[in-house]
Amino acid sequence: LSSMAIADINGDGRDEIAFGTGRAGLHVIAPTMEDDGLLFGHKLGDDVRGTEIIHMADGAALVVTGATSEFVSAFDGCAGGHGRDE
Repeated sequence: LSSMAIADINGDGRDEIAFGTGRAGLHVIAPTMEDDGLLFGHKLGDDVRGTEIIHMADGAALVVTGATSEFVSAFDGCAGGHGRDE
């Protein structure tokens, strides 16, 4: 675990947890779910060193990660973690 952010990502009124790992992974979980709680995960090209959740004007929540290689990725939390082009 290298970084973590907590906020309502998918708009259900409950907080989810987004966290990056030193093994190039991004995971978003809903800790209140009965199963493993994984909403989505992505294998990134480098170790994740920063994770933030940004709420856009249209209500979408972006999960933004920064890697040791200075590569930045953003995923749409409301769309199940698909990349977002803006």
